[in-house]
Amino acid sequence: MDLSIEGTLDFQSLTLPQKIAFKGVEKGGCALILGGGGVGKSHLIKIMKKHIPGLVATGTSGIASVNIDGITLDSYLGLRPNEDPASSIDMSEEKKQAIRRIKALLIDEGSFLRIDKFEHVDRILRTITSIDRPFGGIQIILVADFCQLPPVLTQYEKMEFQNKYKNALYCFESPLYEAADFTPYVLNSYVRQDDPEEQEILKHLRLNKSVPTCIKKILPRLRNKPFETGVSLYPTNKMVEHENNNRCLSVRGKNTSYIAEYDGEVPREEKTFPHELQLKPGFRVMTTVNKPESNFTNGDIGTILRCLSDSVIVELDRGMQITVPRVTREITQQVWSGNKVENEVIASISQLPLKMAYALTIHKSQGLTLDSVNLVLDKNGYFPFLGYVGVSRTRRLSDIHVRHALTPRCFSVNQKAIDFTITMSKIAMERRAKDIEAFGIKEK
Repeated sequence: MDLSIEGTLDFQSLTLPQKIAFKGVEKGGCALILGGGGVGKSHLIKIMKKHIPGLVATGTSGIASVNIDGITLDSYLGLRPNEDPASSIDMSEEKKQAIRRIKALLIDEGSFLRIDKFEHVDRILRTITSIDRPFGGIQIILVADFCQLPPVLTQYEKMEFQNKYKNALYCFESPLYEAADFTPYVLNSYVRQDDPEEQEILKHLRLNKSVPTCIKKILPRLRNKPFETGVSLYPTNKMVEHENNNRCLSVRGKNTSYIAEYDGEVPREEKTFPHELQLKPGFRVMTTVNKPESNFTNGDIGTILRCLSDSVIVELDRGMQITVPRVTREITQQVWSGNKVENEVIASISQLPLKMAYALTIHKSQGLTLDSVNLVLDKNGYFPFLGYVGVSRTRRLSDIHVRHALTPRCFSVNQKAIDFTITMSKIAMERRAKDIEAFGIKEK
């Protein structure tokens, strides 16, 4: 780096655990950054992108990649389902050359990274670099909370995994994880929630500890009636689609259609923006990108006041009126220029960065901070693992209304994920004092 980060406002904005993780990544070697909801993982990633040369940031989903102003892992490496990754690398020689020269590949929302894709990434990078070392010698940074939602498997894939992977599912269950010698760092300073007792409740629920007691503590803090303008979080896409459609139909007026504009060949897996948006005044919408110059960030929610030819006027719930224009999502590939990696635009898609905000799946809410939530968990407990993500989306528990009674099953966590998280966190905490000294970090 030309300038040391220590004296910058960016570095000062980091919590102590974030500073340690930053310096650890900067030092080199594969790294695992663990942390629950609301500890500032996305903020840390953005600072890393800005100050660590040669770092490419990706996400395991479109939402994850947008949150960090990055690219999806699938797009970056040309991953295709059910294809042999080593023999079907769909990228130019120029892009392969750029990948060979990057310093690090960061993967956000690593909890969704299944063992098969984790090993695919390894094989692709070994093939591209022609280096027979884990990930072709490229530094991998996994940012994850394995105690949130697990990777998704279809019924067919479950059978395949039982046969091929002996019921292993998470990336850390691969022998590759140990072979790559990941150094764990833990983020445990909350930046979303500021109530110490609520922080403690969430810490316990995340690890499935004292759940009945935590539920009793939660109940008096919850809102006792639904939010009229709150986002409803559901377990399934079908439930979300049903509410969004019904709520939209109840709004009178004429729709205005906004069609996406394309330049170049946009990859099939690029789903940041819909092809067509049907909007009208009165619709509840959510912004899906960060655009601070227009006074909104990813996850801002409000009501459409007026539809214009190429923009809409939105009254945000936080009391600000904004204009949401078309934005352009650039599809890039990395090329080496001089002594650093730069992004070369190969295609783009332009659309209003909005989606219906009456309802979201709990899966798609992971990583978001929401102002108010109507949480819909199944009263019969058919949908485990969803409780913690649902109750950790807001800054305060009083910003949440729960439709059905909370049950311990809602807060189930895969025991392998718990054991791994506890073990890695313990290792990181036992090393923390040495890291502070070694990295020359000054504690406040």
